[in-house]
Amino acid sequence: MVNRYSNFPSQIDKLKTLPEFQEISVKQWKSFSKWNELISKGSNMTENDINELNRLLKSDLRDVQITSTDWNKLCASVTNLEDYIINHIFPDISKMINEKEKEFTAIVTKKTQEFNIKIDNFVDKGIYNNDTHYNKNNFIHYDDGTGLKIYIALKDTQGVSPSDDGIVWRLLTIKGDKGDNGQDGLNLVFKGGWNPSTNYKFGQVTSYNGSVFVSMQDDNLNNIPNENIDTEYWAKWKQVSITTTKLKGIRKVINPTNKIKFIGCGDITVFNPHIDDLEVCKNNLILVENLQYKINEDNQTIDSLEGDWNASADSPNIFEFRVVRNQINNLTFSDGQTIQDKTITKNKLSTDVQNEINSIKTLNEEVENLKSHVDNGKSSLYSAIVGKKATPRSKDFADLVEGIKNIKLGQGTAQASEVLEGRTFTNDTGLMQTGTMPNMGSKEIIPKPYTQELGKGCYSGIKVKGINDLDDYDMKEVIKTVAPKIKDDLPSIIQSVGVLPFRIWQWKGSHRFDSSQQSLVVPFKIKILLIKFNGSCNHDDGCVYQTYFSDDIFKTKIGNSFLFYPNNKIRSVTYIEPEEFNYNSERYSISEFELLEDKQTIKFPNQNIGKTEIYALGW
Repeated sequence: MVNRYSNFPSQIDKLKTLPEFQEISVKQWKSFSKWNELISKGSNMTENDINELNRLLKSDLRDVQITSTDWNKLCASVTNLEDYIINHIFPDISKMINEKEKEFTAIVTKKTQEFNIKIDNFVDKGIYNNDTHYNKNNFIHYDDGTGLKIYIALKDTQGVSPSDDGIVWRLLTIKGDKGDNGQDGLNLVFKGGWNPSTNYKFGQVTSYNGSVFVSMQDDNLNNIPNENIDTEYWAKWKQVSITTTKLKGIRKVINPTNKIKFIGCGDITVFNPHIDDLEVCKNNLILVENLQYKINEDNQTIDSLEGDWNASADSPNIFEFRVVRNQINNLTFSDGQTIQDKTITKNKLSTDVQNEINSIKTLNEEVENLKSHVDNGKSSLYSAIVGKKATPRSKDFADLVEGIKNIKLGQGTAQASEVLEGRTFTNDTGLMQTGTMPNMGSKEIIPKPYTQELGKGCYSGIKVKGINDLDDYDMKEVIKTVAPKIKDDLPSIIQSVGVLPFRIWQWKGSHRFDSSQQSLVVPFKIKILLIKFNGSCNHDDGCVYQTYFSDDIFKTKIGNSFLFYPNNKIRSVTYIEPEEFNYNSERYSISEFELLEDKQTIKFPNQNIGKTEIYALGW
């Protein structure tokens, strides 16, 4: 949030507005002219001009010009508004959608469970047993001595004999004054086979593919029942068989009358106006219902709409009645219990069953009301998302969520690990984030004989130290590592730069007998020692006769003498006397020199060392 200029969202910012062009006063126009005049002077303005310019800006032109402070406040307000929308409104909307969706699902689940519990308790438990526990809404058959009757339990009970007390039991079967009015049925209105042109009301029943369906809405037109699942329009009631029966009866009338009873004529013993069809003929002429007659409310007689039907013994009226009955036999409940029902009649069940149906209707209305609120909320959310340039495919929750995800809250692909720690940034998530990349500062790399790995992070600079800048230790370590890899080329490389990898020392005897010289000290550790004798008297045909190589070069030691002569100087009479050094005719008697343990001191064997040369080599 930018708090220097803007107070949003703690309070609404008061942004500066400018007057319309036509609202600027004459005085302000004059001040504008004066202001332009002063500005045009540029660097030539005097101190009085500057004071006058400041006065105009603070007084006459204060309300008609935008200053940097005004502009900064506007920018800060817009920035705070964007931040509040991205970091507060959008998360709150997403949270609200999730909560409402869960709330809606919980309500529907709860109401469905309540509905199923109530419906599932409408079970015919058969003949009453005093030892059986009955749940509320269970049906039982009980003979109180006047005949078999059906009762419904008003609450959970056991051991209470059925009676129409209205507390524990309620009698459902009612016997009419004029005989049995059909076996007990359900308080639903059967409208025959399903017809796409019929607008079914709540509680009306239709048959479809051998099943019975109950309408769950008052306005149910051209909605096909689903045999597999219940829908918002139809609930599958039971799997039944429907039987059509044709009944016929004739009645002879010899007196004038406007009312004729058809129940009791021939086969006609019962009539249900909701599902049965009645056809009336008078003297072989078909009468038109609701034009010439109507069915009385007792469902047993017809009433004339033409006044009295005149008749006498000489001229009787012969009425023929034909009833087509649509019977639903053995209505089967979901738990396997059945009610033998030869017809679905009206007002057969008690008001308690009707109350349960009304409760279901109320539940349906509540669900519809909830759906309406949810739809309104989804519409509002849809409009808000469209306003953010991200149009969802539909108003379904899944598409709305995708629409919210498509709102461009930010840009870029940077991640926290790619941004310097302590620095803030945004990417396509739209959320303000802080970088985590370590700040490694500057780094100097010293060449080593092993691999060096720099830590991950941001470096302000990397310096690699030169070979010539290495100290003795590091330089030696590098050479130790490199030398074995270029050993074949190493001599030529060293020779090319004019640097010898060894030290040389030499000494020559200048007299035939140097009696004062007992030993010599070389200023370094000797690795190779060569002793040469140049001959005796006037002979110059000398040779190297004694050598020494350090053990780390060859496995030799001082004392093992080797005599080397040039091939063209060998004399057959020459021989060696190791213990003496005397010249006799053409014989050489040569004694050994000795290299002491310090590998620097050379001890002479005797005083006869004239014309002797000594060469030493070391590192």
